[in-house]
Amino acid sequence: MDRLLVIENPRATNARPAWVAAARRLLADRFALEWRTTAGPGDGRRLAGAAGAEGFSIVAVLGGDGTVNEAVNGLVELPPASRPALALLPAGQADVLARIYGIPRTPHAAAAKLLAQPRRRALSLGEVSGRRFTFAAGIGLDAEVAGRVDARPGRKARFGSLYYAAVAVATARRYRHRPPDLEVVWEGGSERGLTVAFQTTPTYTYFREVGIALNPPPPGSLGGAVLKSATAAAAATVFWRGVVRRRPLASGPPIQPLPPQPTFQVKVRSGGPLPLQVDGDLIELVGEATFSTCPEGVELVC
Repeated sequence: MDRLLVIENPRATNARPAWVAAARRLLADRFALEWRTTAGPGDGRRLAGAAGAEGFSIVAVLGGDGTVNEAVNGLVELPPASRPALALLPAGQADVLARIYGIPRTPHAAAAKLLAQPRRRALSLGEVSGRRFTFAAGIGLDAEVAGRVDARPGRKARFGSLYYAAVAVATARRYRHRPPDLEVVWEGGSERGLTVAFQTTPTYTYFREVGIALNPPPPGSLGGAVLKSATAAAAATVFWRGVVRRRPLASGPPIQPLPPQPTFQVKVRSGGPLPLQVDGDLIELVGEATFSTCPEGVELVC
């Protein structure tokens, strides 16, 4: 019988006791199950990192994208031969990675799918400032929005994607009136703007079920783009293109696409330091950073 470790964030938005209990009953029928909870930042990484030495074959995360990111960072520190696979039991507000791979949005429904139709696929990762990310990372406006949303967990839980949108509009006003200046450099080129974002997956989104593509990358590269303007007209254009038309956001002004590359250097020229986010979580304020593909990968079971 396979050994399964569940890492639960009990403070996750949708970690409802009845749903968690149902997921636990389902998984206990199929796996040698162990259940551990996080108590604070860093616990997900620590618990996942210990799972290889303890002989677990799968680590399942019951939480949001932040807890998933911590667990992935713990897993990639393990030798490939003893690295457990990753499973998702979504219980956050956005659950972006789960949406990307079509995983049901509640813990018990995801557990049922894991038991009935398990598939394995390689999860490509990016890296910045020693932190791996599973779908996106960036400096500037998107990172500041993520930080402001997470600072009000009650509003985030109550209003969801609508709260993201409201905070984004309010934050964009500041970037319009006092725009920072950052430079992105890669082999053979450079670009300047007020925000930069990168993605490792074809799509990602914080806006309900709409799959938004920034600048989809080919395998082995990062897809990136620079925001050149945060005016109201620019925001309306981006919304129309990405949400209504379902086109890549970087298919025209005010977002300038970057050529797919394995590595980008970013330096804040003025108005910094600026916030850095990975997988939708604000990490720190930075004046410069290197974004790159990660040679280590994780196997996703879903």
